[in-house]
Amino acid sequence: MKKYLDVLKTVDLFKDIDECDLQPLLSCLSAKESHYEKSQTVFSTGERIERFGIVLSGQVQIVQDDYYGNRSILAKIDIGNLFAESFACSETKTLPVSVITTTESDLLFIDCHRLAVPCTKACGFRSRLIQNMLSIVSTKNILLTQKIEFISKRTTREKLLAYLSAEAKKA
Repeated sequence: MKKYLDVLKTVDLFKDIDECDLQPLLSCLSAKESHYEKSQTVFSTGERIERFGIVLSGQVQIVQDDYYGNRSILAKIDIGNLFAESFACSETKTLPVSVITTTESDLLFIDCHRLAVPCTKACGFRSRLIQNMLSIVSTKNILLTQKIEFISKRTTREKLLAYLSAEAKKA
């Protein structure tokens, strides 16, 4: 785990948590590191999960296969980013998507139940961790709402204008 300390310091989930607290925190969360080869399936559609992942090295894709075997790439998750947190922490634990590595990857998995339930040691960083997770999920929710706003426009022209307007507001 020390090998990826620099990556972990950049992960939004661990924002404002001291470097010296990271190792005890990961131990408290029952974090597990796993290695995957290129094109290996991390999670499959229909699978029940209770852990979400953080990319320590490599890259994963969130994909969805339709009835006819066509694959849609929904997202590419790079180093330092979380994936499957919404599914792991929700009541609906079956995945409607698959997670597949695009390169040789090292991933860190955290049990969502351990994140939400206070530990017996009364760790001081627990509330910061929950705030960070709430911020991550909220930000992703806002981005998804914005995508829905763009695709709900009737014409391609309206969709493009809505997108470009949103980008102009950011700048």
